[in-house]
Amino acid sequence: MITLRPLGPDDIEFLTTLRNLPEVIATSVPAVRPTTEELHRRATRAAAHWLAGARADLVIVDTASGRPAGELGLFYQEPPTNQAMIGYSTLPEFRGRGFTTRAAQLVALWAFAETDIARLIAGTNPDNKGSQRVLEKAGFKREAYLRSRLPGPG
Repeated sequence: MITLRPLGPDDIEFLTTLRNLPEVIATSVPAVRPTTEELHRRATRAAAHWLAGARADLVIVDTASGRPAGELGLFYQEPPTNQAMIGYSTLPEFRGRGFTTRAAQLVALWAFAETDIARLIAGTNPDNKGSQRVLEKAGFKREAYLRSRLPGPG
């Protein structure tokens, strides 16, 4: 079971651990190690971004232990068409337990019920089968293979 809560200043250490994992860096946009300043800024400005309606940065919490298991961000990517995008990362010890799938489901349900978002998308690298399974189980449908869509190596 999971709980979702807003990212905040108390999450800087967790966010630093998660965002510095090589596999998380490799699937980030762009695929570069974030600086300490960037992580601090993200955690301390999350509430302002939420209030501005630009993005929702959430922590996926393992309800049983109370420990942060991962993060999920909803980004209002294309406001003129009411399209948003989700992205997520999970600590290795919490992978394969359905936490990220449930978080994606909950955020999608919330977005369609409580916001003006009309379309919610997500993307993965073609070889990231685990993330593709998360999205499929959460109800997302594969639409296309987009070449050169996201910045980063390869």
